[in-house]
Amino acid sequence: MKKILLFLVVLGLVGTIVLWLRYGGGASYPDLSTAPVLDAASLEEVLSYSEPVGNVAVNRDGRVFFTVHPESRPQGNKLLEHVRGAAIPYPSGGAQAELFDTVLGVAIDRYNRLWTIDHGNHGWRSARIIAFDLDTDVVIREQILPPEIAPAGSFLQDLQVSADGNTIVIADTSLWRKSPAIIVYDIETGRARRVLESHPSVSAEDYMIRNNDREMEFLGGIVALRGGVDGIALGKEWLYYGALNGSGLYRVRLSDLRNASLPPRQLAGRVERVGDKPLSDGMSIDLEGNVYITDIEHNAVFVARPGGSMATLIRSPEIRWPDGLSFGPDGYLYLADSALAELILQPREHIDAQAAYRVFRFRPRAEGTSGQEREEQPVAGAVEKAMGFDWGPIWEMVKTQGVDLGINVVLAIVIFYVGKLVVGLVVRGLGKVMHARDVDKTLETFVCNFLRMALMVVVIIAAISQIGIETTSFIAIFGAAGLAVGLALQGSLSNFASGVLIVLFRPYKVGDFVEAAGIAGVVEQVQILTTVLKTGDNKQIIVPNSQIMGSIITNYSTNPTRRVDLVVGVSYDDDLDKVRSTLEELVAAEERILDDPACTIAVSELADSSVNFVVRPWVKTADYWGVHFDLTEAIKKRFDKEGISFPFPQQDVHLYKSD
Repeated sequence: MKKILLFLVVLGLVGTIVLWLRYGGGASYPDLSTAPVLDAASLEEVLSYSEPVGNVAVNRDGRVFFTVHPESRPQGNKLLEHVRGAAIPYPSGGAQAELFDTVLGVAIDRYNRLWTIDHGNHGWRSARIIAFDLDTDVVIREQILPPEIAPAGSFLQDLQVSADGNTIVIADTSLWRKSPAIIVYDIETGRARRVLESHPSVSAEDYMIRNNDREMEFLGGIVALRGGVDGIALGKEWLYYGALNGSGLYRVRLSDLRNASLPPRQLAGRVERVGDKPLSDGMSIDLEGNVYITDIEHNAVFVARPGGSMATLIRSPEIRWPDGLSFGPDGYLYLADSALAELILQPREHIDAQAAYRVFRFRPRAEGTSGQEREEQPVAGAVEKAMGFDWGPIWEMVKTQGVDLGINVVLAIVIFYVGKLVVGLVVRGLGKVMHARDVDKTLETFVCNFLRMALMVVVIIAAISQIGIETTSFIAIFGAAGLAVGLALQGSLSNFASGVLIVLFRPYKVGDFVEAAGIAGVVEQVQILTTVLKTGDNKQIIVPNSQIMGSIITNYSTNPTRRVDLVVGVSYDDDLDKVRSTLEELVAAEERILDDPACTIAVSELADSSVNFVVRPWVKTADYWGVHFDLTEAIKKRFDKEGISFPFPQQDVHLYKSD
């Protein structure tokens, strides 16, 4: 017990250290804010709601749609429309449970289609793109993203549609997986690609987010909020983006993102760093090329202008956590205030106590968004091209590789030992369940042993993949090596195959008395490679399964009844009718002998020295040896009493006297 407690304590300490190294800490980010361009009084409340708002989108008719942030564990509807001062479910309350799981990102394109992204509980369930025709309010697209696009641990949240309505770009923040990426979805073909995965431009940096003077860390500082690419803004020519915990504003041409034949290295080389940005959660862009960026540390919205200048556009204490941005046809920039600091790892009672949650709007003195752009409104300018190649992100990646490798090795060790512990618990639990449900012991033992081996293979592969080894190629190499090993271990593989056949065809089970491979005994265990027998003199015999399956198997325990075969010899001088009646009386007096089938008593042979009777009563299998021994003894005693003799083998010798 002490060893177990010590192991758990050590495991807890190691886990804490690993979590802190991977998710904890962070430096303070420089304050980029300036005096606000707009007065806080220009901030207007559009709507308030009882649950936290996630993202917002406004169509060309002024219809306002918003999502309930999935991190708040919504109690009801997840996508709503603001209609005449009230929030109503969209498309309807009855369809919400079927359509949505953890919907967050929303955007509206030039064709009046509402696009949503449901991240499927961080990739543990199916991530989906769902689209609605706002002219008819019907679902026009529902597509599941495969695991290679939205893997477990991903966090697909911000979503933008290109100005021509042909391409969707999605940000995978990857809070826990730590492999952020950009998802490019071709609306016409329905194909999605995952690009720039773990590139420095999409990856989190070592900064601590502070919101309303609160550091965004949890579990006593072990885990800090740290995410990759979050806000994205899509213009006609460029995609602007940056990491939640990132200092840089980056851009890449939309044409390069659309080019599926462009090698990943070339695409990465075409990423440009535009300049600095605050720690942000949302972005948008106007028709003049101004990029709007939420500043979550200062309750503000930031603007990066085409000429390279930056400034705080608006700031207000009413904004608790500026999140999604969306331009409306009225020239207003709509702002979703998610109050995210009040959601993460908080009880539901705390979340409810912080209501109401709101959507604001203000006029930034520019108009339009990429997704709702009108053709007659040309872009007046663009952000000037960054000069030269920025080696800084590359150098930062190089510096962090050693630390990441060390962390991954520690995580791999933890995965292995924790996985081994979990496998043991699972196998033992399964064994207890099977035992409680009276599952055959043979099947129980074999299944538990096989499950243990299979799960350990999964644990080992998971540990190896954590280090960074490509598991697909590793599995191929392992398979080739396995073939070679298999040739060398043909006997063991034959035993394994025979073990499978024994479990499938059940020639015997645990507890049966069998005779196989020249060995007779009670079956104690059926293992993957061997069968364990216990002989009548209490010796344990381990027999390879292949030898048993290659021999004749006699199972004395299969059927519920068994026949006792006795041969009784009497003298030629004895009365055969008396012998028969005496045997019939003895059989009738034995209660363990079954009435059906009837016992056979008959003269079987006129031997050299005796007349042989066969006595063949039927008994329950469990009573076989008891009846065999007791009946034999009873015959001897009764024959002695009745004067019936048991002749000895004899031979007559004739002597002749010679003359």
